[in-house]
Amino acid sequence: MLNRLIASLALAAASLVAVATPAAAATVTFEDLGIQSWFATPTYDRYASQGVVFSNNTRYQTYEHWFSNSGAGIYSLGSSGWGNISGTFTTAVNSLSLWVGDEGGDFDRATLNVYDSNNRLLASTSGSGTSWFTLSVLTTTNIARFEIVEQGMIAIDNLNFSQVSNGGNNANAGNSVPEPGTLALVGLAMVGVALLRRGRQPR
Repeated sequence: MLNRLIASLALAAASLVAVATPAAAATVTFEDLGIQSWFATPTYDRYASQGVVFSNNTRYQTYEHWFSNSGAGIYSLGSSGWGNISGTFTTAVNSLSLWVGDEGGDFDRATLNVYDSNNRLLASTSGSGTSWFTLSVLTTTNIARFEIVEQGMIAIDNLNFSQVSNGGNNANAGNSVPEPGTLALVGLAMVGVALLRRGRQPR
């Protein structure tokens, strides 16, 4: 009876292991900045609860989508002097994408650089356009810090970041280490399978 109970618990644990996909994702749209966007100065830690903190070395300002606002909402974030925009993550992140551009109709170019906790460059990508364009990176190491190097006075919008879940086509699977709790569940599942097989042997 006890063996059956342990086996049942173990199989339940195994099912939990199978469906567990530790992942965190967030999208910052800047739509919360309000109607008086041109005069608003968002604080650098405004989105800390969502997992990102912007550098406090930059004075940030909100800009509106006047023309090309399809799918982008109304507001975007830039620096008041059209300088570079940078920030750090307070959660595990290895996927990052965002909209970059402005409403001026001029040709803009920007580069997205991401760094690990030791300030080593993990990836870099550039883009350009006369309106909004997307910059995206996916790394095998967690991103601790990012910087958008602007060329042509740009703002950012729809900042999306996540930790790609373990398993499947995970770019982080090669160097991921199972958590102790996961290892314990796997061990319990193996015990349960062994007990079930033992119970089915002919006597």
